[in-house]
Amino acid sequence: FYNYAYEEYNKLNVEVRNINIDKMRDQLIFKPFSFIINPIAGMRDSAGNLPGYLMETINDYAYQHSPRKTYEFITSSNSFGMLPANTFQLLTLLKQRVNAYDNFIRILDRDFVGPFYDHADNYYTFSVPDTQIIDGIKFFRFAFRPKRSGLNAFEGYAWVRLGTYELRDISMRLNPNAVINYLRNVSFDITYTSLTDSLPFLRTMKATA
Repeated sequence: FYNYAYEEYNKLNVEVRNINIDKMRDQLIFKPFSFIINPIAGMRDSAGNLPGYLMETINDYAYQHSPRKTYEFITSSNSFGMLPANTFQLLTLLKQRVNAYDNFIRILDRDFVGPFYDHADNYYTFSVPDTQIIDGIKFFRFAFRPKRSGLNAFEGYAWVRLGTYELRDISMRLNPNAVINYLRNVSFDITYTSLTDSLPFLRTMKATA
């Protein structure tokens, strides 16, 4: 499509890890603050992480191909918690529109070779460990990983439609050796929906860092 518009929902969730609330509660210095610590302890998730910051926005987004323009207007927003020091980087990551079909995928200030790069076989090792029939259509589970350690590339898998090579969904994370401005373990889970028999369009994207 040369022109399109949609409503977009964004959610940024910052969790606090590696804090032993139970140990803090037992220490004498924190005893006077039990009225704060006890409610916080009850907010832990199943992995023991604490909620640090939550922001949700609903945007109107539009794209025009020629002349190239984009329009974005926040129609609703909600936030909770203390603003972390690295919020700017996290917000940048949140607003990033990753296109899995691109040859190069830019994350903050660095380019990474996409798994569907025209010459991806120079950078990736591929395998097809599984096939599946989804809604009466055959898909391949397309697994990929960097050929060499240290490459600016991804590892993960994608479900690819037989014949049209349309992506249904893709899960990819950065090479474990990559570090981007102190962000580690950056990953993207992207799903597409078919607007026609052969035209996929972004449905959801989850970025985790």
